[in-house]
Amino acid sequence: MGIEVVSAKLIKRFTFAAAHYLPKHKGLCHQTHGHGWILNVCIKGIINKDTGMVIDYSDLKAVVQPIIDRFDHSFLNDWFENPTSENVAKYIYEYLYKSFKKMGCSLEYVDLWETETSHCIIEKGETIQLTEIQQLLVDSIKRERVGKRFRR
Repeated sequence: MGIEVVSAKLIKRFTFAAAHYLPKHKGLCHQTHGHGWILNVCIKGIINKDTGMVIDYSDLKAVVQPIIDRFDHSFLNDWFENPTSENVAKYIYEYLYKSFKKMGCSLEYVDLWETETSHCIIEKGETIQLTEIQQLLVDSIKRERVGKRFRR
């Protein structure tokens, strides 16, 4: 008796070259420099019984390629106020999310490599909704902290 696999995750790798500097950073990255960026995009979907695929890799590429073309050989500070790998990866995730949803897939994560040893993964997070009582508690703690600052 085998296990029926109905969904799969597909990962495709993209590369682009881009320069940037980090205006809010006090280290070396405050100076203009460049990277050979690597972007891994992971989607998840149901395997079509007729085609045996979630989607064709060329369709995945067609969704991602416009963002690669936009950033390749560019100065990321022209696109972002503070082009950290986190901000760039978040932008890419938000840009791709709706396109894959329309194709019947979910965007699991984007994994943006800035160097051989440093990368950032952005994935769908959970939105935390506070109950009314929890919000009142948070507000009370904030008021207490503000009060202590003024009493000193």
